[in-house]
Amino acid sequence: MALLPSYIETSKHHTYYFRIRTPKSLLSVLGRSYIRRSLQTKCKQEAVIRSAKLLEKTQRLFMSASAGDGFDFNVLSWESTKVSKPDAESKNCTKPQICNAAPKLSAVFDQYLKTQRLDGVGEKTLGDKQSVINLLIRIVDDLPVNDYQRAHANKFKDTALQLPTQVNRRGDVSI
Repeated sequence: MALLPSYIETSKHHTYYFRIRTPKSLLSVLGRSYIRRSLQTKCKQEAVIRSAKLLEKTQRLFMSASAGDGFDFNVLSWESTKVSKPDAESKNCTKPQICNAAPKLSAVFDQYLKTQRLDGVGEKTLGDKQSVINLLIRIVDDLPVNDYQRAHANKFKDTALQLPTQVNRRGDVSI
């Protein structure tokens, strides 16, 4: 069974919640150590989809607060994402279709790096993560995040295992 992202938790009533720690540098600005919102679902798949949009909005809030711009906690809602609902007759959780176009992996990762820098993560750690993502993009391509499939992961793993060590330091290796 796949693990949930660290920012998703469940209540004692099995409802999923989005919860993320405020970066240390923004504690005095935002006045909260955590941001927590109900995802209003008991379905794991639905919770993951709803939390992805909420994570993006939270990262934008952190960036605007760190830049000194105004911020509004009311924009943190998953509901603004247009999601087609499954049939009312269907009791099992089906994967809904997201109507918005998803951002590419490189754009999402750039936002992630900015958030991690605000949270005080070391540059060496971020550089290591950047190397892996760059290798993934070289092998698989820079796709929208919701287009990645298991086949892409298998292709990345198989190709990366055949490459020489420190392939990112030597850019002359063809993949």
